[in-house]
Amino acid sequence: MKEMALFILLMLIWTVAQVFLKAGMNDLAGRRVDFKFFAQALTSWPVLAGLIFSAAGFIFWLVILSRFNLSYSYLLAGLTFALVLVASAIFFKEEISPLRWAGAALIILGVFLVSQTR
Repeated sequence: MKEMALFILLMLIWTVAQVFLKAGMNDLAGRRVDFKFFAQALTSWPVLAGLIFSAAGFIFWLVILSRFNLSYSYLLAGLTFALVLVASAIFFKEEISPLRWAGAALIILGVFLVSQTR
């Protein structure tokens, strides 16, 4: 059970990171990519929060890698893709096609199958 708690925490942290990064980068949509673009991105509080959450996730990822096989860990962390899909629909009102939902369901099924191999 402790094992799953580590993975769940990692996935939640990485999902929150992606939501913050996207929220910050929405303000720069359509702008020319140059030095000013990156300077504004790196001084945006949502982008900075996203980077902090990404760094925290990286620390948890190091802990996970020290305890589990890479092949097992990476596949379980793949559930983050499905969580980001849900977060995109909730926070950004993105329209998710049935095919994307089906893909997320397959990811969840795959993670379930992989989790049974430990």
